[in-house]
Amino acid sequence: MKETRKRKRKNRKTDKKRKRRNIMDRLEEEEHMKDRQEKEEEEEEQNEGHKGGGGGVGLRKK
Repeated sequence: MKETRKRKRKNRKTDKKRKRRNIMDRLEEEEHMKDRQEKEEEEEEQNEGHKGGGGGVGLRKK
């Protein structure tokens, strides 16, 4: 009887740890996705500023 109680207690502890670890991993992953999305949006904004503009050497008027 004592051994089963001990095993159940240990299982309960590991379940708590596993649950907490899963939650932390999920939060970390969400944070990583947000960071990546923000970075992509910044790059898009920077790229928009460079479109069009002054043309090139071939378009000089003579």
